[in-house]
Amino acid sequence: MIIWKETDNVILNNRIRMSMGTVNGRWGILSYVSSKDYGPSRNNPVGNVIVGNVLYDAGIHMAHNLRYFVANNTIHEGQLLGYRLGCTRLESNRIVKTKGENYKLRDVAGVATVNFLNTSEDADPAKDVERFFPMADDAPYRNSSPVYW
Repeated sequence: MIIWKETDNVILNNRIRMSMGTVNGRWGILSYVSSKDYGPSRNNPVGNVIVGNVLYDAGIHMAHNLRYFVANNTIHEGQLLGYRLGCTRLESNRIVKTKGENYKLRDVAGVATVNFLNTSEDADPAKDVERFFPMADDAPYRNSSPVYW
């Protein structure tokens, strides 16, 4: 699923499975911007809503935008990536991934509450560990080095 900048998207209660990557990678939900429009701007007041989705071998990619509400998603062997985002809300998302990166955030402003990571082979919910991201609306957060992307 592609999210174009300045469009209003509601991606709700889907099951997304990728059996192979694309030229863009293994993103089940992918933000796309033009090469000249890299700033986090949004003229319309409505944001993008990504809620209740389950992704298998795929991730959620969000970049160069404002007003994301991302909640109650489960990602199996994928990644949640945010880059240059403003007014973002990450709530109650769960990533089940045994190796590699899971939550990758760079220059993301907003609020993140009750997000989980599970690195166990059996994905037992009792082994979920809450991930804390000290984000704020007025202070972009980064947990990923700019050297690698």
